[in-house]
Amino acid sequence: MTAGPWRRIRGAFHTFVFYFLWAVVGLAATFLLFLPLRLLSRPFPAVLRPMRAFTRGFYGVLVRSLAATGALRIAEMTGVERLRRGGPAVVVANHRTMMDVLILMWLLPDASCLLKPVEKPPEDQRRNAMPDFWKPFILAPFSLLGYVPMPPAWNDREALKNTFDRCRALLAEGRPLVIFPEGTRSPDGRLLPFRDFPFHLAKDAGVPIIPVAIHTDTRFMPQGTVSINAARRCTYRLRVLPDIVPTPGARSSDLLVEARQRLQKAVAEGDAKYGYLDA
Repeated sequence: MTAGPWRRIRGAFHTFVFYFLWAVVGLAATFLLFLPLRLLSRPFPAVLRPMRAFTRGFYGVLVRSLAATGALRIAEMTGVERLRRGGPAVVVANHRTMMDVLILMWLLPDASCLLKPVEKPPEDQRRNAMPDFWKPFILAPFSLLGYVPMPPAWNDREALKNTFDRCRALLAEGRPLVIFPEGTRSPDGRLLPFRDFPFHLAKDAGVPIIPVAIHTDTRFMPQGTVSINAARRCTYRLRVLPDIVPTPGARSSDLLVEARQRLQKAVAEGDAKYGYLDA
């Protein structure tokens, strides 16, 4: 059997494992748990804490399942104690693969995250949005978990303010928030331009920024893909960098530049040491 057909068979198997687990848990949460938890959470918000803990464990099951099937492995994690301490913080990371957010949400206790828009703006169909086939599996449980979707259009000031206020409220509850400042996955592994949103949020809320450099050694579920079709097993290495603590006079643009420089340096060091296969 040639390498091409074997890669497709292997990729189809890994993709099936990934989405089968999502479908089972997502549909069960949507049709069995959503309504009772939604009703109970209004008078008793604490009932959602076990669901958040279960979801964090489920992300760990997803990561370990793909590791067991040979799709990926996590070779190194340094500084992870800064994530596991919990508490309000804005966690920013580079974004090469779809698994980035699941790995971070697995490592962070009681975390929330900023999601891609649910719909594309009519005037910009090139902007990435949540695929329609995902929505029945994730929208209802994600709403219970407090995950916040971005508005479809960056120039919709009212919608952007609502998103900002929801994120601010999560931080005020003491929950960490994962945001990818590139706004989408990189198609080729190189850092995309950063958005100001997470840095303005951290400055306004007075919480630390925790940069996380995620190095992968091969192209794995990048921008524009929803399946696993990597040339080889993808090896992840995570470096949790020192906190960036906003000072009273700091500008969000300064925080952005500092975070980007740290992440770019760490990712470049990973590429130089371990390589990156864009195939």
